[in-house]
Amino acid sequence: MKDKVYYFVSDIHLGRKGNKSNEEKIFSFLEFARRNAAGIFLLGDLFDFWWEYKTCIPKENLRFFFWIESLIKEGVKVYCLPGNHDWTLGKFLSRLGAIVSPEMEILLEGKPVFLTHGDFLDDSFLTSLSRFAYRSSIVRFLFSLLHPNLGLPLAKDFISFPGGSAWQAHLERIFKEFAQRKIEEGFFLCCLGHIHSPSLEKMGNGYYLNTGDWLSNFTYGFLKGEEVGLARWE
Repeated sequence: MKDKVYYFVSDIHLGRKGNKSNEEKIFSFLEFARRNAAGIFLLGDLFDFWWEYKTCIPKENLRFFFWIESLIKEGVKVYCLPGNHDWTLGKFLSRLGAIVSPEMEILLEGKPVFLTHGDFLDDSFLTSLSRFAYRSSIVRFLFSLLHPNLGLPLAKDFISFPGGSAWQAHLERIFKEFAQRKIEEGFFLCCLGHIHSPSLEKMGNGYYLNTGDWLSNFTYGFLKGEEVGLARWE
């Protein structure tokens, strides 16, 4: 197992308008990772919007699920930590054999690791609203009454509204402060996503890793033995 690697990716946003050409990169990355992956952690916002109706799922996402199922059948452990764009995703992935939880505290290479998407640290209006909508049983029931051909496009247009650069700087600071607290609690690695800002920073006896995104940065994190890394997929 010495050559095995744990990979961390987030914020792929499959299905976003104008992102079709970029989506091929994640599939080439998964082809690369399957060669030596002990585990792959998917830290949320895999899809630009995800909704599981009772009898259907968005057909544009099937290829990704085929890949996940293939990796699991090959013995690669796949972990899913839903984000604010795909909070209900876990139900379907768990049927494929993925391990699903909004946050995880896990031992990797004998070291304690904390992982979550991190959207709960973002109190901006749109993120807070989407978080409330996903978790509200009333809103979820009302949305489920809409036909997918109407509901899915409406939701995608709403949830993809961009934020500002000033707020981005605020989030980067908040995320680093949160990671610092986790490391002070004794974690070797605090791994987050959400803010689309790839970062690897040594903090005391541990590391803060933000996996970035697959819209413009195409970055992923990895843990191999004692080494924590952040790399860009070309």
